[in-house]
Amino acid sequence: MITAKGTGLESTKEVVTARVSIPFSVPINTRNGIDDIQLVDIKCGQTSIKAVIDTGAQISVLREDLIGKGCGEGEGTIQIISAFGEKEIATLKLFNLKIDDGKHGSVPIMCAVSKKLVNDMLISATAYEILLENVQLFDFENPRDFEGTKDKDIQLEREEKLSALALGQEVDTSETNVAKSSFVKLQRMDESLGSVWSQAENKQNAYDIDDGVLVHTESICGENVKQVALPTCKREEVMRVTHEIPLAGHLGESKTK
Repeated sequence: MITAKGTGLESTKEVVTARVSIPFSVPINTRNGIDDIQLVDIKCGQTSIKAVIDTGAQISVLREDLIGKGCGEGEGTIQIISAFGEKEIATLKLFNLKIDDGKHGSVPIMCAVSKKLVNDMLISATAYEILLENVQLFDFENPRDFEGTKDKDIQLEREEKLSALALGQEVDTSETNVAKSSFVKLQRMDESLGSVWSQAENKQNAYDIDDGVLVHTESICGENVKQVALPTCKREEVMRVTHEIPLAGHLGESKTK
């Protein structure tokens, strides 16, 4: 059962409850090469923490005396229940955490701050995988000093392309064109979008065709936002990625369909 208590300005009170447990020999996801690992070194600001990887936890938990009062963001509360049924109302805060291996790559992780926790920290398997993937991504994208000028130029070119995409500018590359063509083909072949294409061609029900891509325009907070119409084969993947990222928009104005 999960409950959340908001700030005093809200008219109603909700409580978020999460169960936590300490595993002894339960293997974690072996697809990342992690098997029977129970401890991991985590860095929270300047504080080094020995965290227990808890496969049964619904949320990560930090011991209160390890962090400063001004550390972390958020003022909500959460009720946590131990494996033995002991309950505690803990502060709910967002911390920038990273695997303490001398590399960069902090990720905001929501944690409960407990006064009763015996360990330094319990980190959920989901949160640990997010931290692990962030380290791997950093290793892949950031060139090492000895890689030379050529690799740095390639990295700079990638950043320029990403900046152009963020600004809504076109990036005319063969990879981009191939990816777009493949996606449009999936849209065209999807039976569930058959009637939608007809509406888009007639500009009905806010559907349109933007540079060959089937889109739907929706007003969010007074702004017209174009949303790509997903073929069936891509919906599960998009839902999974959306809900796994930190601070996923579960309370967004328009939920993913």
